[in-house]
Amino acid sequence: MNKLSNISFILLSFFTAHVFLHAGFKERMKERLPAILAAKDKGSVGEGVDGLLHLRNQEDETAKKLVSEENLDRKEYFSAAAKKNKQFGPGSCSDVFKCDEIQGSERTLA
Repeated sequence: MNKLSNISFILLSFFTAHVFLHAGFKERMKERLPAILAAKDKGSVGEGVDGLLHLRNQEDETAKKLVSEENLDRKEYFSAAAKKNKQFGPGSCSDVFKCDEIQGSERTLA
């Protein structure tokens, strides 16, 4: 019985850690969204065809930090999506886009 309890505890701990790790980037992205929309309206940043945020005004230090943080989380999201689909090995950003091309679907970026 003790062995079963230990195994259950380990599995529960692993599942909980997994959920919290993946929830982190989603929450950060949600919190950052108003600032991204404001930076887009201002013309400081824009969306690229690669799914990442791109800096338009190189002198805007706030936008630089925003783009850097957002792109780290987007890459983490793309990787998680590729792993979830189990279609491409380790799951890089480019693999997610290859999946779109293979399936013939169109991506629309705001």
